[in-house]
Amino acid sequence: MIERYFIVALSIIILIGVGGCMDKKETKKYSNAEKKEMVLTYLRDKYGEEFEGVSYEPASLMQGHDQFYLYPKNGTREEMFPVSGSYNKDGTYEIGDGYLGVKIRPEYEKVMRTFIDEFYKEYKIYTRIRNSDLKMRWYNTKIIDGFDPKQEITNADMVTHIYVKESTAKGVNLEDTVEKIALKMVENKIVGKININVIKDNKFDLIKLDIENYKSATSSENLVKSYTLRINEDLQIKDYREGK
Repeated sequence: MIERYFIVALSIIILIGVGGCMDKKETKKYSNAEKKEMVLTYLRDKYGEEFEGVSYEPASLMQGHDQFYLYPKNGTREEMFPVSGSYNKDGTYEIGDGYLGVKIRPEYEKVMRTFIDEFYKEYKIYTRIRNSDLKMRWYNTKIIDGFDPKQEITNADMVTHIYVKESTAKGVNLEDTVEKIALKMVENKIVGKININVIKDNKFDLIKLDIENYKSATSSENLVKSYTLRINEDLQIKDYREGK
């Protein structure tokens, strides 16, 4: 009798377990080739442009999302930008891109140059997008409609890296210059990070400024000194080095 009840109970448990498994929708896992094609389709539909893939970094313990690097076919590698991809809880694969930073860069740098030209005649500049209202509103939208770089400058939390020769920087107080540029940003309601790097004269022409190389531009063999300030969303100037 006990055996009979045991068998019946076990059967019920098995049926419940099988039913539960059947209710769960199996998440589709895409191959790397499928993900790359999804990214290219997403970008083509969003911007109406064709793009060239450069590299792919799969998700890992240190990086919770897939990372792709691409640039527009009608552009150059200097316009390279990151694209991220990750699975949602419902199993869908969500894609977001940083091409907006490239699209806004010419207009943004044009404004920043009006501030910088007062202090340096010769310099290099590289800007990249941070988390911002601009990025949050356009990052993973499927279609770009009504995007105007000129109108988005004050929404773009960008990092502006400025590189000057050591000989050019002589006689110019670095900290004061960064602060004066930061004040001009505040006057124009532009948030972001401003960073001036003094580069050794014999290294200045060798540095490359794109998403792949801008960090190495300030390696110890190139850099003399640097200074950074940040303008936050409240238009307050903060010392970035102190984490304020």
